[in-house]
Amino acid sequence: MEEHHALGLIRAVLQLIADQGKLRPESVGTLANILLASVNEVALLVARSDDREAAMQDGADAIDELLRRLFT
Repeated sequence: MEEHHALGLIRAVLQLIADQGKLRPESVGTLANILLASVNEVALLVARSDDREAAMQDGADAIDELLRRLFT
């Protein structure tokens, strides 16, 4: 998936969250970029890892934790 498409999808989901009153609307764009950067960093960690499967799981767990803490 191209980065601008991923950013658009993330932004759309965050806008839905903002529409529910769980996120300040003015934070949507910045937070979308921060979340995309986090996912990109996980991809780099996986690519550089000797154990890509474990790195992918660790990265997915970390992103899940980040999202839980942001939105609960």
